Amino acid sequence: MISFLILIALFFLYLSAGVKLSGKNLFAPAVLTSGIWIICLLLFLTLDHDLPPFSSQFTLSIIIWVTGICISSLFFQSKKFSNTNPNNDVSYTILNVYFLISILSFPFLINWAIGVITSPHEGISATQALRQSALGLGIYKGQQLKFFPYLIWNAAYIIELCYFKKTRLLQVIILGLLIISYGVLTMSKFTFLMLFINTLSILSFRLNIKLKHIIIGSITIFLFIIIMQILRENASMSSNSQLNNFLVLYAIGHISAFDTLEPMSAVHFGENTFRSIYAILNSIGVSDIEPTNIVLPWIKRPILTNTYTGMYPYFVDFGYLGVFIFSLIIGSFMGFLFGRARRGSGLCASIFAVCSYMVVFQYQGDFFFTNLAGNIKLIIVTTIPFIFKFYKRLDNATS
Repeated sequence: MISFLILIALFFLYLSAGVKLSGKNLFAPAVLTSGIWIICLLLFLTLDHDLPPFSSQFTLSIIIWVTGICISSLFFQSKKFSNTNPNNDVSYTILNVYFLISILSFPFLINWAIGVITSPHEGISATQALRQSALGLGIYKGQQLKFFPYLIWNAAYIIELCYFKKTRLLQVIILGLLIISYGVLTMSKFTFLMLFINTLSILSFRLNIKLKHIIIGSITIFLFIIIMQILRENASMSSNSQLNNFLVLYAIGHISAFDTLEPMSAVHFGENTFRSIYAILNSIGVSDIEPTNIVLPWIKRPILTNTYTGMYPYFVDFGYLGVFIFSLIIGSFMGFLFGRARRGSGLCASIFAVCSYMVVFQYQGDFFFTNLAGNIKLIIVTTIPFIFKFYKRLDNATS
């Protein structure tokens, strides 16, 4: 059965990359989707684990999911849209404001980190205290770090890289260092992975990113993630078995966890898919339905985890039909952005980069709808420099 699933993924990988429907761009949605699942399935075959074999539930779901995303993204990226001038559709005035905000906000992050490190945190290390405080866990329960400027850092870095000029090299370096510092101070592996993916995504439209570049970069970031894990958990990975268990937990455990789900088992209509909407309605008093916890319930068998692949909210809320419908929605959205970005739209290239990590980490969990409100905020922050430039050009044209 695994071999059959790999063949399906290989078919879509060949369809997108092999016959050049994506213009040799390895960050095309269909390439990312099929490639990620091929890697996961191969790891499931080769790693040493005692996870149960796939059930028909996962097999059918992943066939629907991969097919839906690949077909819809390939269709929409192939649509012909008018070309845009990539050098004249962003406001450098707004980018300069973003950069200034980034510089001025950095001391607040440092102040937070110093406060965590110097405060009593018996029983846990300083690195664990930073991580728990960032997430609002343990003794810091309910005190999650909410650092809005990070959205501006991320958006500014992506746009600066998209419109890279030698005269603005310093801005790119400083913004990149700010994001790295955020990852170090919050002990967030995910921050480094996002930075890596965002960078490659933008460069894939500007340069000829080849597979060897991605492999070298992936190995480097993987080694760095291992170091982060050791520091964060005070653990050791000196043996092959420890590394194997790390890969089982973070690369393939989500697959087996998916088989523990019950389709259409949600209490309220779309409570997981539309969690952000329920949260807004509840906060303004329109609905008394509490939003579902963004931290999903833990299971102990077949593996200790609380991640269930990106199909989780759609499957739990709407069953197989939900997996099908939302695979089409996600694939269409990403395919549209990718197609426009290939034809010169800096706005679409920037938004695509913002969202690219969601496609890459679909093997782990849903990052599209579960945190919809946060994604919309990031997209809005990314879009503002383009909107400002658009209206300025419109005023000049009508004056």
